[in-house]
Formats: sequence, structure tokens, C-alpha cells
Amino acid sequence: MLIYNAGINPQIINLFVKKTGIKILNCLVSYGTDEQEAMAIPPQHPWRKNIGKSILDSRTYSLNSGAQNIHRIKRITNSGYISYLKLKGRGIYDHYFSFDEIHDPSGVETNLSHLYKAIDVGLSPIPVVHDIRGEEIDILIDAGFEYIAIGSAQFGSCKVLEKIVRRFEGTGIKLHLFGTSNFRLVANFPIFSCDTSRWAQTAKFGCIDFWNHELPGPDKTQTVYLGDKKLNATDKSHRFNLVDYKYREVLVYYLRDKFNIGLPELEHNVDLQQVVNLYFITELEKAVNEQQRDKGFFTAE
Repeated sequence: MLIYNAGINPQIINLFVKKTGIKILNCLVSYGTDEQEAMAIPPQHPWRKNIGKSILDSRTYSLNSGAQNIHRIKRITNSGYISYLKLKGRGIYDHYFSFDEIHDPSGVETNLSHLYKAIDVGLSPIPVVHDIRGEEIDILIDAGFEYIAIGSAQFGSCKVLEKIVRRFEGTGIKLHLFGTSNFRLVANFPIFSCDTSRWAQTAKFGCIDFWNHELPGPDKTQTVYLGDKKLNATDKSHRFNLVDYKYREVLVYYLRDKFNIGLPELEHNVDLQQVVNLYFITELEKAVNEQQRDKGFFTAE
């Protein structure tokens, strides 16, 4: 499986390479953002060499979210997206998603119309499903698409995802999950790729993700809060406070060994927190692929 890191920027990529020695990251870039402009830098530029697979999102999430910047949203149109892809996109990105303007089952007709407008001018977008119970999946299977994405609002549990995956059995179609890096979801099903902004979002709340090899079982994810406030009961179900973290010494050794940094340095440096979280994604990806192989899912590897 491939994990695409969403919203990444040259500064963090350069710091990540410097701190880890890992030279390749897979990236999801959103249309109409600063990251899209950065991708226009010639491929021989140092930071561009550190991008492995790249995929372009149409950024229609902005059209469906409550926090909307009207000036930016005016620029997010299917015609503009198609024009960009025809002019530059195909030479920069390995794949790009369709312009899925409406993120609920009512938008199937509109979204399919946008999809086929792109196809009619020679583009090959990955269609995005927003109706898992209706005919949209069957329409896309019958049309012969080889790579299909599932909108993030359409799955939230293994039970739901299992029903979705079952509809694709025997088709050979590659599946992408939007907006998740949940181990249980991506490791237990034949998912080809997913994308996540977890590397940035976790740091935004003063936390780092840690793949703790001391834990039993296949999922070794732990999220550690670096601040000094007391976590409430809800927080504790997902995060661990560094103050009383059982594996604090293990974490300290890990930070020194992998990044040559200490906790005091990390606690007040968001860039370093993001680097640690990106490294977690690389470990997560390896563990997911290992579990997928054990289950007989030969996907992105």
C-alpha cells in the first residue's frame, strides 16, 4: 500500500531528509494551493527529487466544508481544474482525482458529468465514490475504471469498509481511501493507497505519533502529547501524556537514535514534531504492507 502525505511542503521535506536520511516521500497535493505552485519547480530541483509518487486532489473538500474562503473557492472549478491538468498536471503528477464537487449521494450525476468532461478532453482522472449504497460503484466498475477512490465520509468502520470492498471483489480494481491512515482500516483490506495529513494535524495539537515496537500485536501506534496540560478522559482513549507515559524512556532513546534530538528540543519545535510524524507514516506503511502480504493482499508492493 502507498500512503500519500497531504499538504507537505519543501521546508519539511528538506528537514525530513536531513534528519532521517530517507530521501523519498509520497505526496498528495491539493489544487489551488501553495504546494501546487511548488510542484511546478523543475524535477531536477533538490526537494522535488525527494518526492516519490505524487497525486493531485481537486480540493473539492473546500466546497463542502463549513470554513470556506470565498475568494479561494471561486477559483475551484471543474473547468479550471481541467485546464490546469491539460497544461501542466499530466507532466507533474502520477495520478489525479476527478472533480467530485458534491460529497454526498445526491451528487452522483453532477460528479459523473465532471468526470466525463475530463475524459472527453483526453484526461484520465481517478473517480471518487460518494454513494456506497447506490449504483455509483456499479457504474464505475462497468465503465472499466482500474483505480477508484472512496470519499472519506463513506467509511468509518471496518464493518462498513468490508461491505464496500466486497463490491469490488474479483474486479482487480485498485482502491484509494481518502483522508485516513487508520491501521485497522488500511491493513485489514486490499487497499492500494490512502492519503493523510496526520503528520501535520497531530503536531498541530502538540502531539507526536510513535510506532512503539514494545507493544504487542500488529498495530503499534501511540500518540504522545508533549504539553503540560492534563488530558481529559476522551483524550486519554487516543493519546498518552508524556508526563506519565509508560514508555517515556523508550521514546527518548528512539528520538536520539532516529533523529538525534531530545525531548526538550522537540517539545517546542513544530517542524521537528512534523518530521517525527512523517517518519511514523513510513513505519506505518511498512507494517501495513507486511500485514497485507500476510493476508494475501498483493496491492501497491
